[in-house]
Amino acid sequence: ERQRMAMTLDPRSTEARIGATESLLALDRVGEARVLHDELLEQFPGNTHVQRLDRYWDAHLGWRGRAWAAGGRSDAEGSTSTASPLGNRDGEYGVYVESPMLADRWRLTAQASDGWADFQGERVHARYTGMGLLYAHDRLSLEGQALRPNDRYLDDTAFGVRAGWRFGDTVSASAGAFHADPEAWLQARRSGIGAASWAAGRVWGPS
Repeated sequence: ERQRMAMTLDPRSTEARIGATESLLALDRVGEARVLHDELLEQFPGNTHVQRLDRYWDAHLGWRGRAWAAGGRSDAEGSTSTASPLGNRDGEYGVYVESPMLADRWRLTAQASDGWADFQGERVHARYTGMGLLYAHDRLSLEGQALRPNDRYLDDTAFGVRAGWRFGDTVSASAGAFHADPEAWLQARRSGIGAASWAAGRVWGPS
């Protein structure tokens, strides 16, 4: 709103239009931001601030991804048994990739992961590969995902959906459900037992 007021006072202000473009991107209103972005590039191609905005634009709408690795060890203190119910050692590693944005609202996703735990003298694995689809526009975000296991314990394809809604600048909420959740306990997986899951939450950021 502040950037629009500044644009009304001075329609040719590059600073106001750059600020409005960045704000619209932060609000997942990419279609509206694209109009301002393209006008700025056409009218001020040599402007340093416009060029910086274009680099930010490419980074925001381009490829995204993450990789992770984690490990831990648990002990049964105060007991004659050394076998913890969560496994004496456990860990996980994986990679997740999102495609460049499609039609200003969509992204394709792909991921692969391997979670493992040592349990009763055996290393139990939960290996998954899968794909998904992301949608984000204005206040609404949606995500669907399907993951295929590749281990000897379970042969049930995991799939889930998540929806999010931004009520305003300070409050947002989300809810989701997963069939054959990949994050189910590995000691249950060792016995061929899977689990469905659901979750709901709200985020409040007052400042």
